[in-house]
Amino acid sequence: MSVEDLVAVRKGYVAIRGTDVNNDPIFEQKQVDMLLGLDIAHVSYNKLADRVLLLSLDTDIIPAIKTARIHGIQIIFGFCEDVVDPSDIHRKLKEHADFTRAIQFKSIFQL
Repeated sequence: MSVEDLVAVRKGYVAIRGTDVNNDPIFEQKQVDMLLGLDIAHVSYNKLADRVLLLSLDTDIIPAIKTARIHGIQIIFGFCEDVVDPSDIHRKLKEHADFTRAIQFKSIFQL
């Protein structure tokens, strides 16, 4: 996988939440919203950028988005239109972003 300038990916860790009806494990990604929130706060408090492109469907990130906007950072909410139905995006995420951009998930890995 190549490295893209000015891009950071926060992976967190994977935890087992339980099992499904077939007794297969259900995995859940943890900590990503907190890691993103801390990054956004750091960038906004230190005026390290003018705008942030955020790809997240988790509304837990909204306080960090508000903090960034208060500090003059533009928030671009990106979503992968080939993976996510735009009607499934929570309206609060759209309300707290300055711009919304549709991208192709497959294009992320063609760096």
